[in-house]
Amino acid sequence: MKKIILTCAVTGSAPMTDRHVNVPVTPRQIADQAVDAARAGAAIVHLHVRDPETGAPSMKLELYREVVERIRGSGVDVVLNLTTGPGAVFVPGAENPALPGPGTTLCAPAERIRHVLELKPEICTLDLNTMWFNTRAAINIPAHAAEMARAVQAIGVLPELEVFDSGDIQLAHHLIKEGALHLGAGIPDAGAGAAVGRACPRGAGRQSVPGARRTGAAQRRVGGEGGRPDAPVGGRAGDASRSAPDSRAARRQPGLSRRAASVR
Repeated sequence: MKKIILTCAVTGSAPMTDRHVNVPVTPRQIADQAVDAARAGAAIVHLHVRDPETGAPSMKLELYREVVERIRGSGVDVVLNLTTGPGAVFVPGAENPALPGPGTTLCAPAERIRHVLELKPEICTLDLNTMWFNTRAAINIPAHAAEMARAVQAIGVLPELEVFDSGDIQLAHHLIKEGALHLGAGIPDAGAGAAVGRACPRGAGRQSVPGARRTGAAQRRVGGEGGRPDAPVGGRAGDASRSAPDSRAARRQPGLSRRAASVR
């Protein structure tokens, strides 16, 4: 039986409460569904937080802290993967596109990883893409990515590379060459097919790269990310195990430790 390491994105990066009532919003809901996903077979939970009042994405440390403490306090054996994606969004102003408009979150690297440095998860994401999502741009400045990578690795947190294009892979190569990234980082999201999978740096893990089955992939991301953006959202996060029936066997293999599960 093929071993699969399953990552469950409990909320996804964008608000989705309008697509299903069971998408979690409060720290308790997010933590509970992360625990459900782990008990159902997920080895890793990928976490964003939301404003409990509005459901909008948030970067507040206290929200991350509550989610992490609840999951750790549950006793489940699951690897925590905290996002650092918020803080990269730029929405051009309607009258002057050179100025930020409503919805802009672009900020300094230190603010984007503050929760990671404080809470010390096993993994955090490191976005390498600069691209448009409808009317907003995700801007990940290479110098900022290098600063974030060095800071999280210095405290033993493994960066998981988020890539969407072959150019993002080239940036990963550059960061490795410059010493900002160490081999062993995982690559969960890619939108350029098998060519991107083949271009991944040697030693990097591969998760949801299309065509990655031919390159030895052993990880899959399910839930609020990693699938088609127009796919319906349903059920609870714990139901994610149905999309990878081998996941429980993968988690229970001897020697598959919490940290090793993120990259092996």
